[in-house]
Amino acid sequence: MSRNILVVSALLITGALAACAPSAPNDPRLSGPTAVDLNRMASAPGAPHISLSDPSETRDAALSAERYLRTRLPTARGLRFLEISAIPYLRRSPEGAAFLSRGLPRALARGAPAERCPAAAVSAAGLPSSSGAVESALGQCLSLLNARGADTSCECRVLALDNALTAPRRDFAFAPGVSAFLIRDDSSTALRLIAESELASGDTETVILRDAADAVAVLALRGDDAALRFASAPDALWLGEREMFGYRRGRLSERIIFTADDGRSIRLLIGVEDRDAVAAR
Repeated sequence: MSRNILVVSALLITGALAACAPSAPNDPRLSGPTAVDLNRMASAPGAPHISLSDPSETRDAALSAERYLRTRLPTARGLRFLEISAIPYLRRSPEGAAFLSRGLPRALARGAPAERCPAAAVSAAGLPSSSGAVESALGQCLSLLNARGADTSCECRVLALDNALTAPRRDFAFAPGVSAFLIRDDSSTALRLIAESELASGDTETVILRDAADAVAVLALRGDDAALRFASAPDALWLGEREMFGYRRGRLSERIIFTADDGRSIRLLIGVEDRDAVAAR
């Protein structure tokens, strides 16, 4: 089901290639705030570190998060109400977009430490309580860590609950553009690109891959699946599977292997620096 939805998303975003010339970037920062951007989230210094690795502790963690929201946060020194436009990870990541689209109660959890724990999850819709939302988000996050073979020391941390941040603001960084390397199976060299994240829609993220001159390809990411179209061959759709390493400034660092029906393959590295690219191939 996820792969079918991703294919539809990739078909819908094919036109994005024509609209992504470097002279007129599709940058939401240039179009002014949206209605969602003007919503506010409560944030205060000294946010608690509510995380776990053992599913049996989920209920206790959920109650701790709800107590913080109801009792400590309203009277915290330095309490501020931040517009969504000032919280990049919520505004730009697919998990953030899914969180913002949820009605209350809602919760967002992410792997910790984020640098090597590649999972993030939003609570299910329609839950009866804030603590139930936290349990839902943590449970999904832990399941993702397990499915992705993350380090056994990884935990899941509650980042946001209802209309409040439950982690420091530094944890909500998001880098719109990161390095990418494209390696074809008939080449020993890597084409260096920039992967520019567009605004996420639901849990699907659109990424434009650019070289120094123009848009090279458009990428759709959803869950563990990916779909790729090249500007030079827009009728050909490449489907691939993602192998995620962790987060770098709010963006997943990952390897994606695309395979065509005729056996050709493409490897794409995103969020990997030059010094790490050889080892990650």
